[in-house]
Amino acid sequence: MTSKAQNRTKVLHIITRMIKGGAQENTLLTVVNLDKVCYRASLFSGPSVGSEGEIESKARELDVDLTIIPELVREISPIDDLKALYKLYILIKNGGYDIVHTHSSKAGLLGRIAAKMAGVKIIVHTPHSHIFYGYYGKLLSQVFVWIEKIAAHFTDRIIALTPLEKLEHLQYGVGSADQFTVVYSGVPLDPYLNVGINKNHKREEFGLNEKDKICIFVARLAPVKGHQYLISAIPEVLEDEPKARFVFVGDGELRNELERQALDLGVKDSVIFTGLRDDVPELLAMSDIFVLSSINEGMGRVLVEAMAVGLPVVATRVGGVPAVVVDGETGIIVPSRDPGALADAIIKLLKDEDLRQRMGDAGRKRVDPDFSVETMVRRIEGIYEELIAEKIYNKRRASSASP
Repeated sequence: MTSKAQNRTKVLHIITRMIKGGAQENTLLTVVNLDKVCYRASLFSGPSVGSEGEIESKARELDVDLTIIPELVREISPIDDLKALYKLYILIKNGGYDIVHTHSSKAGLLGRIAAKMAGVKIIVHTPHSHIFYGYYGKLLSQVFVWIEKIAAHFTDRIIALTPLEKLEHLQYGVGSADQFTVVYSGVPLDPYLNVGINKNHKREEFGLNEKDKICIFVARLAPVKGHQYLISAIPEVLEDEPKARFVFVGDGELRNELERQALDLGVKDSVIFTGLRDDVPELLAMSDIFVLSSINEGMGRVLVEAMAVGLPVVATRVGGVPAVVVDGETGIIVPSRDPGALADAIIKLLKDEDLRQRMGDAGRKRVDPDFSVETMVRRIEGIYEELIAEKIYNKRRASSASP
């Protein structure tokens, strides 16, 4: 090993599971694209279980230095959580990492505690949204706020995906303003900016034709994504636009429940559940508008993907969505949990082809290059370099200057 390789900064990223999701894809892209001359990156994860699909195999194909910790699970489990904490501590201590960068809530808490116990000099955390509302009841949500307040005391930098995410953390009393830096989640834009398909041929795969007006939503089928509110809006949309069709891409624990809801509302024939797909750029390109009905959202990477394809967007005003979608310019933003508002916005776009085209064109210009992987990684590297200068080099200089 050369001296240059030996001097690389050792960075460890920790996340709970490597499923198909925004936080996981963000983390993998960061690990893979960090400057290999300056950084030696590793990744710890729990088991990649869940109906959402996994990207652990992709990480291995990309030759990521990946360690799986079986006890690092998403669910609250005191025994497993203690085992995971101990294993993280031992692995971090023995690994000699300069920076530990944690992601999401469970891995964020256990990883930061273990890093602090192991004496890591620099601790960084990316929440990827938060669980202060939209996931659990009021009491448990307050417990998570309290935990995050404590963990913030030994976190050197918290990376928010949007300005609103930063603001919400501060409003809940988590961290201080100078701890936060906003870095938009990077998306590999090229497959979306340059997707080339025959739209009608793609539609035929699903029994759709050129006269159908397709509204697409790509997300795991989980309560926080608010699919139920969009399905509730469909009868009103169909009254105005009988050729509207709704394509739900993804899978999750709510699939059976959502299929029953569509059946009960009499809209089953206008709804398609595709399950997990590897051709998302093509599915977006065959569609007319993108709809996001979430009740909480860190940033909404899929919004960036849809806008890169050139789709106008209907999205709920939650989390970091307003930082991505410019209301009235690249899409229409509506209140969350409001099927009527969703229906009105969808109908407005489906009725106006020129408006769809203008918003779609504006969306493409909006996302490139601000939401690219390259922009994200260079900004994260800038945070690392700033903290290295502050917490390592400056301390060494101060120590050498002491009598």
